[in-house]
Amino acid sequence: MLLCSKHKLTVLLFNYEHKRLLHAGPQLLLSTLRECWWPLGARNLARKIVRECVTCIRMKDPTDLSPLTPAHFLIGRPLTCPASEDLTDVQPSRLSRYARIEALRQHFWRRWSTEYVTELQRRTKWKTQKDDIALNSLVLIKDDNQPPLKWRLGRVTRLYPGSDGVNRVADILTATGTIRRSFSKICPLLPEPADLDG
Repeated sequence: MLLCSKHKLTVLLFNYEHKRLLHAGPQLLLSTLRECWWPLGARNLARKIVRECVTCIRMKDPTDLSPLTPAHFLIGRPLTCPASEDLTDVQPSRLSRYARIEALRQHFWRRWSTEYVTELQRRTKWKTQKDDIALNSLVLIKDDNQPPLKWRLGRVTRLYPGSDGVNRVADILTATGTIRRSFSKICPLLPEPADLDG
């Protein structure tokens, strides 16, 4: 059945299928719809639906400087909730349901900040480029004067090699501008695609 891509029914159909397919990309959305329909000018409409979807904009990882943290598993968003008393050493049986959830959140945050963040920064002598930080890497910028929760996020935009050709300094694009930091102050958060393929 032929459909006009400018008709309201076609737009509603595309939106419905996009959500039913758990926010599929334009190609998957288009191929699924063409199993039963043949919308004219469908490629542009599929791209428009995905481009204007608020959920898809929030999920977009290459330009998003908000990586997955333990908070996402507990409250579905970054740790920006108000501070509360320390409940990690209180017996769970003495806590209300809300307080037990808060205690779990605090426990995850304590372990994440003391164990995971430390593991992000590999202790190397920077004699090879095997463990080098690559361009466009998403990084956490260490700040000795701030707790890990306050450390800034950024994306590497430029690398500066030393006299031996090994990169030791990087320019990092953050939400407030570009800063320059040595690798000792940078913790990479996500592996590069090449590492994932290997």
